Amino acid sequence: MTGDYAGQGAQYYNMGRELLDTWPEFTASLHRANKHLASIGCKFDVLTELQRDDKHSSVNEPRFGQTLSTAIQLALVNQLSALNVTPAAVAGHSSGEIAAAYAAGFISFEDAMTISYHRGRLVSDLLATLKETPGGMLAVGASSNTVEHYIAELRDDSSKVKIACYNSPMSVTVSGDLGAIEKLSEILEAASVFNRVLRTNGAAYHSEQMRLIENDYRNALEHVKTLEGSGVVLISSLRGVEISASEVDQDYWAENLTSPVLFEDAIWEISQLDRTRSLRGQSSRPSNLFLDLRRR
Repeated sequence: MTGDYAGQGAQYYNMGRELLDTWPEFTASLHRANKHLASIGCKFDVLTELQRDDKHSSVNEPRFGQTLSTAIQLALVNQLSALNVTPAAVAGHSSGEIAAAYAAGFISFEDAMTISYHRGRLVSDLLATLKETPGGMLAVGASSNTVEHYIAELRDDSSKVKIACYNSPMSVTVSGDLGAIEKLSEILEAASVFNRVLRTNGAAYHSEQMRLIENDYRNALEHVKTLEGSGVVLISSLRGVEISASEVDQDYWAENLTSPVLFEDAIWEISQLDRTRSLRGQSSRPSNLFLDLRRR
């Protein structure tokens, strides 16, 4: 069994609510997250935010959504572990790598929450200063080569956007200047190519916009430590290959914020793992049973 963990975009206002006070390890993990977050300066309460209705939820603001998404996923990892359900290999999409690294035993619970909280905090602070020049992201149902062709049609604006996420052979996400994103969407519409502008509140993840907070993010993680790992294989969507625990230092997380997501490569690598070695004694191909935490 393999585990896949979500980045920003999969969150929703009442996520995990039905598990609260039902599954003990899940609930205890959220209380643990709350305690640690308070110690590093977080001003909101995880459990309170998860109980809000759609109208009053702040889940789509990075400061909240990033932190809450990670807390939910770490709690799920702990609850599944308490039920003796452990993945043989893991991967994460974008910031989902934080939960994947925790599931692999590469980082502690508290450090995972620290990495997530400061990422969301800094992005929210950045967006508050960029209201006149917002960024955007666009999901496109086409190959990367096809999308590069349409980006070139933007001419002078083509340098303002880039492919930020390589999700699958026929799915990419483009990130960059919101005006250029909207123009690209119009071009794709005219060509009958599926596309959807994502709700990011002006954030352009994995683009030049994120470099504005890269150093601050790296510095905020100076006390994060790597662990030895639990034996779970982690396939990096930053590198597109298996990585070791020693690699997930503060520089890695800063790169994870600014660099393209090679998720297609990561999933391919997971599907090939049992062709070259046995995974924790499992004889079936890992991709046959996939624990997908990207979906609601």
